[in-house]
Amino acid sequence: MVATAIRAGSSVCAMDFSGAGASGGEWATMGHREQGDIGSVVTYLRRDTRVGCISLWGFSAGAVATALYGSRDPLISSMVLDSPFSSLGLLLHEMAGRYAPNVPGILVTPLLRLVRRSILTRAGFDLDEVEPVDAIRRCGVPVLYCTMSGDEVIPPHHGDLMYKATGMDAETAPLKQRAVLDQGGHTALRPTGFLSLIHI
Repeated sequence: MVATAIRAGSSVCAMDFSGAGASGGEWATMGHREQGDIGSVVTYLRRDTRVGCISLWGFSAGAVATALYGSRDPLISSMVLDSPFSSLGLLLHEMAGRYAPNVPGILVTPLLRLVRRSILTRAGFDLDEVEPVDAIRRCGVPVLYCTMSGDEVIPPHHGDLMYKATGMDAETAPLKQRAVLDQGGHTALRPTGFLSLIHI
C-alpha cells in the first residue's frame, strides 16, 4: 500500500507507536496514549513547508489511535480506519466468550474488572477510556472504514458501529464510506482494488 500511495504522488510517513515495533516504551495502550504519538508526528510534519494535506491511515489498534486523534484535529484531510474496534471493553467481553468459553458468563465482568484494575495500576491507563465509538461522534473528517468479513480478532460489526456513529450531518454524510472485504482475516493482504476507494 505504501508503494501504491507513492505511485499516486503522495509522500508517506510511517511510524511505530510507543511500546511497539522499534520504538521504546514499556506498554502498548491500544490507542489511548498512541493518539499522542500521532499528534507528535503530525506536529512535526506541519513544520515542514513541503508538506501539504495530511491524511491518516491506521490498522487495528492503530486505527483506534487514528480515530481518537482525528476526531479532535479538524485540519486532518481524511482518515482510513482499517479494522478498528469500537470499544475496548466490548472487544474484551467478546474475546472472553471466544477464547475462554468454559468461564461462566456471570464471572466475565468481575474478572475483567480485576484486569482493568491491574492495568490501571501497572500501566497507568483505564481500559474503559478506550472508547473510539464515542470520540468518532464528534468527527468531521472524511473517513473510509475497512473491515474484513473473516476477521476473528476484531469482528466486522465493530466497524459497522463506528461507521454508524461517525458524527456527520446530512450535508457531509457522503464523506464517510465503508468497505467490507471478503479476502480473509485480520492480517490478510488488502486487495489492490480497495485502494481505488481512497482519494488522497
